[in-house]
Amino acid sequence: MKDVDLDNYLGLMHRAFRELVRGPDTILAQYGLGRAHHRALFMIRRAGTVTVGELAAHLAVTNQALHKTLQPLLRQGLVLTDIDTSDARRRRLSLSGDGKALERKISGMQREVFAQLRQQMGDACMDDWCRVMQAMEEVALAQTHGS
Repeated sequence: MKDVDLDNYLGLMHRAFRELVRGPDTILAQYGLGRAHHRALFMIRRAGTVTVGELAAHLAVTNQALHKTLQPLLRQGLVLTDIDTSDARRRRLSLSGDGKALERKISGMQREVFAQLRQQMGDACMDDWCRVMQAMEEVALAQTHGS
C-alpha cells in the first residue's frame, strides 16, 4: 500500500472527526468545557453511576488527570458525587438534570450523524465500520504499548 493511500485515510479521518465534534465543541465552549469533558459526560451517562476509578479506567487516564476534567463539571453542577454505599472511600459519579440535558444535546448531535449514515449506508456498512474502528483501537493500543 502506498503512503499516499494511507495519507488519504488519515486525511479523511481527521476531516470527518473535525466535523463530528464541531457542533458539540461550540456548545461546550459556552460552558468553558472541551472534548475531555464531553467524553466524561458521555461515559457517566452510559454508566448511570460510576466510581472515579472506573471512569478513569474507561477514559484511559489517571485519576489525577480525571480530577482536572471533573472539577469544572462538579463546580457547574453537571456531575454529582455521592459516597459509595459499599466502600465509603470511593465516590460515585452521576449526571445532574443539567448534565443529562447537556450530554443529550451534544451527543445527540453526533448520534444524529450516525443515524443518517446508517440510513444512507445500511447496517452492513455500519457493522464493517465498527469492525474497522475496533481493530484500529487494538492496533494503535498494541503500537503504543509496544506489543
